[in-house]
Amino acid sequence: HCTPRQKIEQWIINNKANELYEGNVNETLVLYILLAILVFVVVLNK
Repeated sequence: HCTPRQKIEQWIINNKANELYEGNVNETLVLYILLAILVFVVVLNK
């Protein structure tokens, strides 16, 4: 059973693999999305 952190880490790994494969992902947009998800998870865990 995965923890939220593990799910996010796996999601990041999968997205990085997709970026390398596609080669045209907007890095800034990805970073903002990841930041929003991390903040959301931290808030939920409190």
